Amino acid sequence: LFLGTLNGLKTYDKTTGNVVNVRIIQHGHQPKLIWSMVYNQGLLWTGCEDGLAAYAPGPGNSLRQVNTGRISTRLAYSHINALYNGRDGSLWACTQEGLFNIDTKRRSIRHRLTTHDGLPSDIVYGILEDRKGTFWISTDYGLCAYTPSQTAADEKSNPAEGGKIHVYGKSDGIRNVQFMAGAAYAASDGQILFGGTNGVTAFYPDRFVTNRYAPRPIITGLTV
Repeated sequence: LFLGTLNGLKTYDKTTGNVVNVRIIQHGHQPKLIWSMVYNQGLLWTGCEDGLAAYAPGPGNSLRQVNTGRISTRLAYSHINALYNGRDGSLWACTQEGLFNIDTKRRSIRHRLTTHDGLPSDIVYGILEDRKGTFWISTDYGLCAYTPSQTAADEKSNPAEGGKIHVYGKSDGIRNVQFMAGAAYAASDGQILFGGTNGVTAFYPDRFVTNRYAPRPIITGLTV
């Protein structure tokens, strides 16, 4: 079992209870603060304060960094808040510069979502996919639902392009405006939970009802 800690990467042996340091070298030095880890395409991906990296087993109790091409170049020194595996096998990286959708098989960045696409903030703290394929994204300034483009069924298409983003804030009953890095959990019954500075925001996406009708304005008086 790998453990990402404030003092580097460690392994935990469930049988003996021993915790052992794992030596990894990232961009010439050993990273200390590891925010998030996921397995994808047979590699261990780590998100740290100083970038995204992928590792394969090395000699002894060590990991060998793998060259991931343009991914390493673009996200080598980005602050990674959280990593998440989508159902389509792609990797999502929540950063201080937006949300990145990564094709780990082709080792390329498919798309980047920022405030220009409708996010309430470029500082993204967490992401979860619900049962209907909608992605719920927690940020530094609100919660949003991202519905990918319908063309995502085509493997060659980019599911992160052409989608719709709906932002939820205090007017929608969301108590948290600022969320916390990596504080996200999807329960087995479909409930989505995000942790923030004002406690935990929990909800069932299936129970959301979207009002698609704009209120009709009525003029009750006119003063000149």
